[in-house]
Amino acid sequence: MKQLNLLLIAALTFSMSVTAGEHKHQEEAGHEAHEHHEGGEVAVSQTVDEHEMHDDLEERESKGGHEGLDDHEGHDDEEGHEGHEDDRHDDHGEEQAEHGGHEDHNEAALIEMNAKQKQLAGVVVSEVHVQNGVNKTLYAPGELVNNLYKTTMVVALSEARVLSRQVILGQEVSKGEPLVTLYSERMSSAQSALKISAQEWLRVKSLGLKVVGRKRYTTARVDYEHNRAEVLALGMSEKDTSLLTEGKWSKPLGQYVVAAPHAGTVIADDFQQGELLAAGGPLLTLVNEDELWVEARLAPQVGQKIPAGTQANVKVGDLTLAATVVQENHVIEENTRTRKVRLAINNKEHLLHAGMFVDVYLKLPINKSVILLPESALMRSSDGDWVVFVEEEAGKFEQKEIEIQGVINGKRSIQGLESGERVVTEGAFFVASELAKGGFDPHNH
Repeated sequence: MKQLNLLLIAALTFSMSVTAGEHKHQEEAGHEAHEHHEGGEVAVSQTVDEHEMHDDLEERESKGGHEGLDDHEGHDDEEGHEGHEDDRHDDHGEEQAEHGGHEDHNEAALIEMNAKQKQLAGVVVSEVHVQNGVNKTLYAPGELVNNLYKTTMVVALSEARVLSRQVILGQEVSKGEPLVTLYSERMSSAQSALKISAQEWLRVKSLGLKVVGRKRYTTARVDYEHNRAEVLALGMSEKDTSLLTEGKWSKPLGQYVVAAPHAGTVIADDFQQGELLAAGGPLLTLVNEDELWVEARLAPQVGQKIPAGTQANVKVGDLTLAATVVQENHVIEENTRTRKVRLAINNKEHLLHAGMFVDVYLKLPINKSVILLPESALMRSSDGDWVVFVEEEAGKFEQKEIEIQGVINGKRSIQGLESGERVVTEGAFFVASELAKGGFDPHNH
């Protein structure tokens, strides 16, 4: 009996070594992912196997077979197969999760917001339209100056002494109104010659051409016209010259009154009574302030044209008035490196005065159709392109790429939209934030 037990123990030891080798081979070939887990259970398994081997020994002695060992090997094969099926199931689940995420990714193309959400976020939607005949506003600083075409500097046309003045600085005068009384020796001689020639011409004309002859008739007429022209050139008015030739002039010879050549305001009178003035010496400056000029100074640009007739708004303090371009200077001023554009502005109420600084807003016509959007409507996409948010349906917004063509009157001229589309003009940043939360990329980048 003792010998039989020794033989059974030896056979069982050989069978255990073979089974252990097969189990090790299975672990190296197909169960690398469970090394850490199985490694922690080796000691426990070995202890359990030793107890099981002792029990199996007694069973084999009684039954004489190896059914327990075979059953254990079959159980290991089933567990390996089930583990492989679980791995395949997990991979398939991950693919479904990725596929489902991709579908949600595309569905984020539309941002949905109800009326209350839009109100809380300050989202304003406006319908865009193609505009024609739009004017581009060009700003330029300017200054009010007198209209030089309606300004006259009154001077002494010959050496003369100031006898008296009839107007003062700032006074408004009418055409022909007396300004100042002068005395001139040259005027005295001219007046004397005019009186004599006027009397001669009057006598010859009354006798007639046939009586006096052509030569005397012509000489008398020429002398009269020459002396009259000289008196007028020295500063005597038409009215006073007529009185002199008719013998109705009551003032001493040499005296004459300088009259206003046109209606206007006296803006300078740098002379004193009794002052002796040289020929050409200034007396006063008379300007018609019903119309003033605005000299706007523009930075020079290649090809820039501001044609005559261009309309503009001129802002002086809180007052805004209309003006019209009358001249465009083609010379760049050396000191300021600017070019001057001259505008005419109505000032019949005399609210404006030369020397005042103004802001000029020129209205330059744009000869094309445009769509304009405020700066608040524009956003940058993830790839750096300009985009807007279009309301495709009520409360559903879609991102749309656009191109910026320029700036017109503080708004952006854009391309890529159609007339009638509804665009978010306020609160676009909030819509963009909602889009970023969804992780939506319209280019699938």
